[in-house]
Amino acid sequence: MAAPMPPYGEKGEAPPPYFNLPAAVQAAPNPGPPQGQYPPQGQYPPQGQYPPQGQYPPQGQYPPQGQAPPAAQAPPAAQAPVVVIATQPANFGKYPMNMTCGNCHAKIQTSVRYEVGTLTILLCFVIFLFTGICCFIPFLIDDCKDAIHHCPSCNTTVGRKDGI
Repeated sequence: MAAPMPPYGEKGEAPPPYFNLPAAVQAAPNPGPPQGQYPPQGQYPPQGQYPPQGQYPPQGQYPPQGQAPPAAQAPPAAQAPVVVIATQPANFGKYPMNMTCGNCHAKIQTSVRYEVGTLTILLCFVIFLFTGICCFIPFLIDDCKDAIHHCPSCNTTVGRKDGI
């Protein structure tokens, strides 16, 4: 088996070139920034005659220096804006919340009624499997039940929070 090659520098060798460029290109100095194209430091270049904003001449035809471009056409008469009221769906929780009723449009604090749901029954079975007793406890705890939100003004159901 051949001995591994030593890293560069142990024999005093330079690494191989990455590109095989002609010698004239490799030795060409950096020309630097172009000279004479920039205004002296602290002075601004002269401002040209630009058309006013929003009024551009036809493409390829700029007005002669010192003349204003032809007036742009007036926009068509604006129609009355259409107002759309979008309501964002509320994130109902386990407790009463402030909102606007979608039925009677009153600003309300919801009344919450708790009903037995999937979570309540699931917890009952899990407790029964592990203990054999006390499986009725989830039926006594409101946080284990589904929360039904009602409007106190019109008694409409406005939302629901399931346990699962």
